[in-house]
Amino acid sequence: PPPPPPPVQCGKRVGARLTSALVVLGFAVLAAIGFDACKLSGAAKVPDPEGGGELTADALIGFSKQGDTKFSDAQAFELEVKLLDGILSITDLSWDVDSSGGSVVDISGSGEKITVTPNGNAGEAAIIAKLTPKAEYAGLDLGNLHLSAEYKLTVLPIPTLSISAFGDIMLQSGNQPNDIQVNATYTPDLSAYNPTFDWNITAGSGYAELVKTGGADVTLKAKATGGGKLKAVMTVLERSFESSEAEFKINPFDSAKQPHTAITITSAPSSIIATDTSAEFSVGFQPVTASYDSIKWEYDTSKLVLNKNNGKLTIQAKAGSASATPYTIKAVSMLASGVEDSFNIKVNPVTVTVAAAAGKTDSISKGEKTVYTASVNAQNKTVNWSFPSGAEIKVEGGEITNIKSVATSKSITVTATSAADTSSSGTKPVTLNPPKYKLTYDKNAAAATGTMASETKTFGQKYTLTENKFSNAGLIFSGWNTANNGTSGTSYTDKQANVDIDPLVNNDEIKLYAQWNENYKWYNPGDYTVTISAPVTYVIEVWGAQGSDGKNEGGKGGYSTGRINLAKGDVLTIHVGSRTEGGLSARNNSGNGNGGGLSGIKLNGAWLIVAGGGGGSSVGLGDAGGVGGGYNAPPEDGKGSGRVNQQDRGSGKGGAVIGNKGSDGNTGGGYYGAWSSGGGGNGHPNSGGATPSGKIGGGGGGGTGYADTSKMTKLSGKAGERTGNGMIYLTKQ
Repeated sequence: PPPPPPPVQCGKRVGARLTSALVVLGFAVLAAIGFDACKLSGAAKVPDPEGGGELTADALIGFSKQGDTKFSDAQAFELEVKLLDGILSITDLSWDVDSSGGSVVDISGSGEKITVTPNGNAGEAAIIAKLTPKAEYAGLDLGNLHLSAEYKLTVLPIPTLSISAFGDIMLQSGNQPNDIQVNATYTPDLSAYNPTFDWNITAGSGYAELVKTGGADVTLKAKATGGGKLKAVMTVLERSFESSEAEFKINPFDSAKQPHTAITITSAPSSIIATDTSAEFSVGFQPVTASYDSIKWEYDTSKLVLNKNNGKLTIQAKAGSASATPYTIKAVSMLASGVEDSFNIKVNPVTVTVAAAAGKTDSISKGEKTVYTASVNAQNKTVNWSFPSGAEIKVEGGEITNIKSVATSKSITVTATSAADTSSSGTKPVTLNPPKYKLTYDKNAAAATGTMASETKTFGQKYTLTENKFSNAGLIFSGWNTANNGTSGTSYTDKQANVDIDPLVNNDEIKLYAQWNENYKWYNPGDYTVTISAPVTYVIEVWGAQGSDGKNEGGKGGYSTGRINLAKGDVLTIHVGSRTEGGLSARNNSGNGNGGGLSGIKLNGAWLIVAGGGGGSSVGLGDAGGVGGGYNAPPEDGKGSGRVNQQDRGSGKGGAVIGNKGSDGNTGGGYYGAWSSGGGGNGHPNSGGATPSGKIGGGGGGGTGYADTSKMTKLSGKAGERTGNGMIYLTKQ
């Protein structure tokens, strides 16, 4: 580069125009070598090259005007940059568009003048002209000189202009109006650019005239019956935009088409109940001759229903429309813009309240009923009743019936759901109580005597039946039954424990009928009691239980029989033996079967007659038999195990042949031989001995048993008579 000029004093006026790149370069070099007082900053002043004043450093590059506004369909235009003379000797000029402006305009060309073309989109664009040092001056520091400039351009969308719907115009009749307001609307909002409007009746000017009221609004006044067309023109930024033609029609006066000047809603409700409940209100308007039908109602049709009957209206809320936020009901004139009135209404939920009917209770027992009523705050009062699955009640309407006994009190929730709005329901608990009943003991025979008091019982609380106090001449009390015939009902024994009877209804009377029998049969093992109600003669037959098996079959139980006269009040205690009663288990420690249990009867606590159980079988040939089943003396215990002493089983002590009693009358009289082992106990008195079972290794038969000869007659017995459990018969003579 050429050498710098000689130094100059700062502040000395430069009188010559900057026409040489060397001078500009001289300023740059001065700045580069550190003459800070002469550096040009953004706010620094330099002599005007024309000599007419001072210019800022920005004057090195700029535009003749800053910013412009155009429409998106504008024609392309030229944009020229203004440069300081000679600046292009040391710099290059480039053009660009900011990032957002690239979608708004396109630029083309180079040098100091380019072409800008809007591309149809609206927005803001900044077109940038920039000076950069040429390559040979790339190392120069130009200080703070502004070497770029921006041209701001606003591109607007093409506005849309239309005329608002205004309906027909009616000719004056009496004191009725004959004009209507018309206004022009446009988008987007161009009010910042001060648009102006021009209105014209393009056809039918003889039927109406325009009265311009300002800007986008005019008044169209009717002159004569007929029709025409109206157009508006908007001018903005020296460009005009036309609306489409709007037709108008001048009609004779018709109140149905008369615009409203005011609409007023009266008696508006502030709240309403959801679903079918309705509220009434009214609407009035001015002039009174205007049409009700030209009022449009605006509201949430998914939540509300409006029924119109000229001036009287009803509003109804649909099911599920309850809301804390009020709904707005608005009446809008369809013929006059902005003429409307509205009110807000809150929709409250349907409520269902359940209560016991007057005089009814919330607590019922089996078979009892109560009645619940449901209060609904809607016009439809219908409810559907329900209760939890498995509840012990029946509900028909509001009538609730306890259909099942409960052992303890429990609460069941009954629900009433609104038929009009199933989302709304009310509940009420009903308490179910255990039923009570009156327990009555019935003699069940005209000839029977004695008394027994009735008792009050509660289901779920078990008890023991009172001992029988009735008697019936010649008959024996055998227990109770809920049926007088003793067969179709439920049977209970005398003084039966753990009784819990389920009555049909609360406070029912349960009768237990005494059962009187002449003949008795007992098959099942256990203890029984019979009280003699009148003198009677019985033949008693007793069978002992069969002995248990070892390897072979156990011996059969013995048989005893005899006749006895019984007096009124005598008590017979009956014991029926079981096949498994002999010993601690069905088999003893040696593997042999134990003897069967005895069957027998005690009279007033003392043994009267006994049939011994069969002997237990042995395990194998020649083995000792099981414990004997029969007794050779009155048994000492109430169970009647029927066993002899362990050392006596199959020992052969006593009679050595069939049919003989034991030698001392105390030990078992079993059969002792090679083919049979073990036997039942011998009878007492000498009513026969034991017999073998007839099977190799089998147990012997049972002893015939014991009888009190002082009280019984016609005694006899057999050995090996009964299989299975014991049995006792009492047959009246």
